[in-house]
This record gives sequence, structure tokens and C-alpha cells, in this order.
Amino acid sequence: MRSLSDEQIDFIADDIRIRGVFTQSLQEDLLDHICCFIEEQDDERPFEEIYRRALDAFGQQGLQGIQDETLYLVNRPYLTKMKKIAYLSGGLSATALVLGALFKVQHWPGANVMLISGTLLMTFFFIPYFFYTQFTEQTEKKGKVISTLGLITAVLMATGAFFKLMHWPGATILIIAFTFFFLIFLPLYIINGARNPLTRLSSVSNGFLFACIGGFMMLLSFQQPSKAVTDSLVIIEQNQTQLLAKMKDQLANSDAASTTKQALEQFVASCDQSVSTIATDDAATIGNGLPVSNEQLAPFNTRISDAVSTLNTTMASNPNWTPLKYNMIERTLYGSVKFQVMQLETEAYVNAMK
Repeated sequence: MRSLSDEQIDFIADDIRIRGVFTQSLQEDLLDHICCFIEEQDDERPFEEIYRRALDAFGQQGLQGIQDETLYLVNRPYLTKMKKIAYLSGGLSATALVLGALFKVQHWPGANVMLISGTLLMTFFFIPYFFYTQFTEQTEKKGKVISTLGLITAVLMATGAFFKLMHWPGATILIIAFTFFFLIFLPLYIINGARNPLTRLSSVSNGFLFACIGGFMMLLSFQQPSKAVTDSLVIIEQNQTQLLAKMKDQLANSDAASTTKQALEQFVASCDQSVSTIATDDAATIGNGLPVSNEQLAPFNTRISDAVSTLNTTMASNPNWTPLKYNMIERTLYGSVKFQVMQLETEAYVNAMK
């Protein structure tokens, strides 16, 4: 039975720290285990050769693998709880997004609330929890890098879609950045996971899930009306324009009071000027898919509401006049804003010609 010198014991202790074992208790246990292994060898082989054999006994991952496995076992209850939270938030966010998309298609109230809630829940709960658990379970540096890349990709995806839904500036840049990172992350994630038989199935299925979620979020971001809907809406707007023009001519040639004609002319001019502040050229055509932000709609609604109030006040002396009611326009398409204003103008002419 061989004995170790103090210099050899210090060498083993320093080498254990150099190899990535930073937990004090684990350092002492490994030092004791390796020293016992070496002292049990009764042959005359050099200390260095026996020490290398002792290190080989820890497997391919070596002492760093022992450190990682120890930390995982210590934190396993915490990680299990984290996974439950991640899966719960993921289920709730997916449900909110699917229901929000359904409500959006059916034009039911509450669609935007569900879409925004689902996006926020996914961005601030599911994505961080999911990739954090993935990160802590990785034992290799390459796996940790891929998990970090996945976190960046997922956050860019969710924030880009959210900015697009809210019509905030910077949405296009976020979506382009997401596309770039996604094309790098997804192949690396699948290839790295497929090399391990234990994670092959989960990696492929998760990769497919990531692709579906990414595509779904992009569809929400770039929602556009179909060509058939666009064409029909354009025809409707043209018919409405022709009808409004005929009613203007009829009122101009009627026996209506000059004050009535002047009040309607001022009302139409005010409405058209308000529309021109948010819609120009082709953007004024209905169904083109260009959004109007809340920043544009707020002053627009104020101007139209003031014009309606002024017209109602001027026409109050007319006993046949039915006061106009203006419903504030929410975030919508340029064309639908113009179309709703044209309908309001048509209603004013109908009331004036009673």
C-alpha cells in the first residue's frame, strides 16, 4: 500500500479546482476518494500514471461532469417547480393566443385583449422559465450557448409580434432580428439534441413546436385581408362615394335653406380634412391593410366629434333634423376610417333632406 506525500495531496487538490469543481464540500470528497484510490494501488507505477487512471474512472465528463450532476440533484426540486410554472404559463398563453385569433377572425369583442395577454404571458413567463430550465440542465458549454440563443430568439419573436399588434415603431426591426436568430437557433437546437438518444425525440418535437409558434406569431403580425375581401370593400367604397356625390347635388339643387347647405359643406370639409391627416393616396383605399395607430386616431376622433357637435348645434332649429351620433373609431384600417366618415356624411345629408 503506497502513501502520498503532502506535495502530491496538494497537487491533487489544486488540480481538482482547476478542472472546474468549485463546491468546497465536493472538492474535499473528491480529494478523499482519489487519495484512497491511489493509496490502494500496491504496484510500482508512477504517481502520475495512477492519478490519470483515477481520473479516467470518472468517465468522459470527468470531474466537471460530477460537479454538474451534483448541482442538478441539489436543485432538482426547484427545477421541477420551475418546469410546472413554465408549462402552466405556456398552456395559458397558447390558449389565449388561439382564442384571440378565433375571436379576431369572427370579429368578436375581446380579441385584442386575449392576443395581448397571451403574448405578454408568453414573453415574460413561459419563454424565460422554459429556457432557464433548459440552460440549467445543460452540462456542456455548447448546450448553454444554444439555450441562450434560443432565449434571445424567443424574446425577439414575442416582442416583435407584440409591437406589431400594438403598431409601435421598431416592430419590423424586431421581426427581422427574430428571423435571423431563428434560422441559426432552430437547426443548432435540433442537431445538438438529436445527437443524444435520450433527448432526440424531445428536441425534434420541441423544434417543430418552435417552428409552429414562430409561424403563428408572424401570421398574427402580418395579418392582411384577402384579395377578394379587398376588392369587395373597394367596390363598396366606390358605391358609397357615388351615392354621397348624388346626395350633394340633390341638396344643392333643392329648396333647402342656405344655412343648411353651408353647414353641411363645412361639416364635410372638416371631415375630409380630418381623414386626410391619416390617409393619403393609396392609403385611403379601404381594405389595404395599413393600420392606424392610437396616436393618430385620438386627435382624429376629437376633430370629427367637434364637427358633429357643431353641425348638430347649427341644425337644432330644423324640426326635422335628427342629431348625429358619432361612435369613436378604434384602431382599424385606413380605408375603414374613411368609409365610416363617408357613412356619417351620408347620414347628415339624409337628415337634411327630410
